[in-house]
Amino acid sequence: MSLLVVPLSKSPSSYVCFAAVADSLKAAVASSPSATKNSSYFQQKSTQISTSLSHRVDQAIQQWDQLAHAPEKSIKGRIYAGGNALLDRIPVDESFVKAIPSLPAHIMTANPPPSDFLKTLGTIPLLHPTFVPSELVTTHIAGLTTHRIAYHKRLQYLSVGALPFSMAFVVVPGPNLPLFYNLWRLHAHYTALNGARTLEYLTKSTLVKPTPSATLDGILSKDPAFGEDKGSPVALSETTIEELVNEFGGEEKPQLHQYLDRARRQWIQKQSKATATP
Repeated sequence: MSLLVVPLSKSPSSYVCFAAVADSLKAAVASSPSATKNSSYFQQKSTQISTSLSHRVDQAIQQWDQLAHAPEKSIKGRIYAGGNALLDRIPVDESFVKAIPSLPAHIMTANPPPSDFLKTLGTIPLLHPTFVPSELVTTHIAGLTTHRIAYHKRLQYLSVGALPFSMAFVVVPGPNLPLFYNLWRLHAHYTALNGARTLEYLTKSTLVKPTPSATLDGILSKDPAFGEDKGSPVALSETTIEELVNEFGGEEKPQLHQYLDRARRQWIQKQSKATATP
């Protein structure tokens, strides 16, 4: 597993993170001999609920994907276009923590972590440009996890509370969009909360190692957004995104490209609103 920090501009508040190749973390969890032996009844039921929820969300996504074949100007087509626009506004930080697999309780509560888990996982490189101090990157990750844990925990409870109301729309003809959206957000908050908790645990256990990357420097240095001109673009270019994807994407190039492209659009929109505000 590796983590990547990409500045969208020279502003520290533009830093975004991407979790790549999480298979090593899953393998480390599987290597722990206590994976099933120490699982409590509550933990087992929690896993069953999560699996059931994922199944429901998958069914809802299949129904949603069917709307993509509807005529563009039809009601279903407009609903699909509006839904995609809404999904595009979800912060990329949420996508980041959702990409990190959750750890079982027997590992999260262990101090120090299980030896088999440590041996299989090793250290997780946190790649960042050399012009960004490692201390700043560590602070950024700590602040991100603290915010995301509190945010998704609160929204998860709200999504659960809204289920009875969204289920009431089943009597309305057509797809139950409120229920679909609520289930999808509930699953998203649950996954993001566990991912943020995992990242917090890995960071506090010093398993995440900030690693300056000269390769990342070389790609970013050619982008006008990091130039000294006052008229520099507010975000890195699409060409730079392509180079980053080719260099660091590995087997997850489509995910990294989609992630950075969405992060770029959101950052540009944020700067446009800030400029327009008197």
